[in-house]
Amino acid sequence: MPRKYATLEDRLIANSRINETESHGGTRCWDWVGVFGTGGRGEPYPQMSLRVNGKHTVKRAHRLALEVFRGVVFGPDEHADHLCSRRCCINPMHLEKVTVQENMSRRSRKNS
Repeated sequence: MPRKYATLEDRLIANSRINETESHGGTRCWDWVGVFGTGGRGEPYPQMSLRVNGKHTVKRAHRLALEVFRGVVFGPDEHADHLCSRRCCINPMHLEKVTVQENMSRRSRKNS
């Protein structure tokens, strides 16, 4: 059976839409329209189901976007922070790899 998308880049793009009103740093948000799962806080997060080395896995779409489009490698204590503060955005220019501690600190500052 042929694959629906030639690359992960194609699959990420096909499952997102350019938001005409939300932007950050001069570029539009890419809103995820694919599947959402729950994060550790019970809130919805964009996710993608895929096979890695023949095994089924689920990855958060925003982390996958950083890995695929910018070559970012995540360690176990690293998160992808949404600089635009929009959880549904997967634009790799709106995402930054940070430590868990930095992500929590930024979240606290944004919510205060």
